Amino acid sequence: MRRKNKILSITLILAFIFTYIPLNVFAAEKTENSFEKFIGHGFEVEFKVISDWGSGFNGKIILINTGEEMIENWSLTFDFEHKIVNSWSADVVEHEGSRYVIKNKGWNADIDVGQRMEIGFSGNHGNVSSTPQNYILKHIVLDGNSDALDVPEPVYDGETNGFMYTLFSGSETAPLQINSSNTSIKGDIHSNNNFKFNGSKLSVDGTCQTVGIIDTKGPQVSISNRIENASVIPDFRPL
Repeated sequence: MRRKNKILSITLILAFIFTYIPLNVFAAEKTENSFEKFIGHGFEVEFKVISDWGSGFNGKIILINTGEEMIENWSLTFDFEHKIVNSWSADVVEHEGSRYVIKNKGWNADIDVGQRMEIGFSGNHGNVSSTPQNYILKHIVLDGNSDALDVPEPVYDGETNGFMYTLFSGSETAPLQINSSNTSIKGDIHSNNNFKFNGSKLSVDGTCQTVGIIDTKGPQVSISNRIENASVIPDFRPL
């Protein structure tokens, strides 16, 4: 009888201890969580939550070059319902409402074919259950490293044929500039500032449209259609 009472006493003590252990001892931080991959034309984007503690989170965006050409001087536009408060490997250059534009830091401006770029960031609030939406990848060739620079058909957004410009610059303070002795552009161009070309030969098989001026220095310049003093295009999405 004494042995039964001893066992009962130990059981009650253990029950008492576990009853009064603070609940936060058992509260585990959420670990890495992956979301569905975004597949664009010539690129893919993965979003992962690395850690989530409710009031905030750490995440990363992985930009993958699945095209046939190097991605140069990239920036990435997307909608995200959470607030990005800090980022590394990229700068937040525009933020309005839920729309973000992040841009490379210079040292990571180019992504080779088949390679990936990871952009880490922290944000709030936590309990992340959805991925960024409406990804648009922009990249502009600023400088030709060879004697000839060939800019082919558009390959920059999430739809195969939903983007109307081969080259697009949304900056209202900086011109879209190309430095190359021999440049061929197959498609249309838009710049919210000026368009400048420094070289010997320029061929644009389409419309070159600028809010400012078209400044081309070279003995052989052929542009199918020139439009200056055009309207600003503050944003663009797949048609």
